[in-house]
Amino acid sequence: MVTDEQIEAAFKGTNFGPMKEPAKERREILARAIFKRLANYYPEWTLECILTELGMTTKQGGMPVKKARRWAYEQYHQTRAI
Repeated sequence: MVTDEQIEAAFKGTNFGPMKEPAKERREILARAIFKRLANYYPEWTLECILTELGMTTKQGGMPVKKARRWAYEQYHQTRAI
């Protein structure tokens, strides 16, 4: 759904997390934020903005779109693969 370059561009200029965080860790952060939103919890404002900028949430209501839900699920299982 999103490339590493798109993720880096979305995080650029933010002070969210360590500056040298690899794209894999940022993908995990985004996946967790999507799961939080699905549980009706709001992630930090910076993450809300990043998710909207990447097209992972709707602009009205901020709920994750279907592609983002599938993407987050795949990210979760990739990090948990044995």
